[in-house]
Amino acid sequence: MKNIRDYPGYFGAYTKNEAPQAKYKNGARIRKMLYEHGDLTGLDMTGTVLGSIFSEGLGVAYFVEWDDKPKVAALVVVEKLV
Repeated sequence: MKNIRDYPGYFGAYTKNEAPQAKYKNGARIRKMLYEHGDLTGLDMTGTVLGSIFSEGLGVAYFVEWDDKPKVAALVVVEKLV
């Protein structure tokens, strides 16, 4: 995946790129609306989109900085967000 790298001050590599198919643009405020066993972020948590990627098998996924985990980049599939 192109341009996924570490950024100073952040834990976890991510991209600042925006996938052309992305519903949420970089800087958008989002909310987590679907939880699966093992997720580290709970329901109804808010965060900020850092970047997005697209792949045929995955669809669109976002790198998100959750409000309760500042400076940590987490990859989240679009189905979990609103």
